[in-house]
Amino acid sequence: MVIIFLPIIKGGRNMYQTTIDQFYDFLLAQHHGRTTIRGYIRTISGLEEPPDTKNPAMLLKYVDNALQEKKELLSHSNFVTARASLGLFFFMMTGLQIKDFRKQCMALDQYDSLVRQYASYCRDFLNLTDAVIEASVRETKLFLRATVQDLGCVVWSSITAAAVTAYLAKERSNLCTSSIGVTVTAIRRFFRFLQHNDLMVHASILKLPLAVPNWNKNSRLPITLTKENQAQLACHVFPDTPAGRRDRAILLCFAELGLRCNEVANLQLEDIEWNRGTIIIPFRT
Repeated sequence: MVIIFLPIIKGGRNMYQTTIDQFYDFLLAQHHGRTTIRGYIRTISGLEEPPDTKNPAMLLKYVDNALQEKKELLSHSNFVTARASLGLFFFMMTGLQIKDFRKQCMALDQYDSLVRQYASYCRDFLNLTDAVIEASVRETKLFLRATVQDLGCVVWSSITAAAVTAYLAKERSNLCTSSIGVTVTAIRRFFRFLQHNDLMVHASILKLPLAVPNWNKNSRLPITLTKENQAQLACHVFPDTPAGRRDRAILLCFAELGLRCNEVANLQLEDIEWNRGTIIIPFRT
């Protein structure tokens, strides 16, 4: 057994050496490489000794507090390592996968009935896969927990797109671009579900982009329309002819859906799923 010593920090914050040794042996038994083990142990350095209990709820709170502490100190990649390390630590202490236990906890609150209805809508009306439904329910429930304190008196139309972007910036800032897209899509789909059930929702939240731009820091940003340009286009009157209606549809595909030129040019009527309010963007050569 290799013993890893950590520097002593005054104030009693350090995890006990015996706990670190126990975690080291556990990781070794799980067949992790020594380099990986050193990285995982390094991420828990400086943390307080966990509570002397096998209660998963108390240990989950300990892990979440530790993650919040690490989130403020580490880069995204190092934070991902810390999250994996603490997930394994939780498994060592409880014998439970942290993701599975989170699901159990999330099912026991005021949002459960509503998100079950949302899941049924995704499955029965939208015909989404189980994996997509699971992600949609998870991300929507996290959003509701952070933004809606009491479902009994919520006014859904008061929640705007700005509330979603503020939530992403504050609560989900560690997400990568693709994960942000999953979260935004899930939340937007949830508000379409509310609208489907005759509840009033704010129009801005239904216009949230389904994809998040991922520009390099040194790249040239794309040219976009000014607000004045957008207003001029919105006020433009197209002739009531087949060509005029086509041109207006093209404009809406650009302005409202963010489609590319070749995607719009290749659209066919059969690509539109009218009952679901969606457009399939096929790959055509």
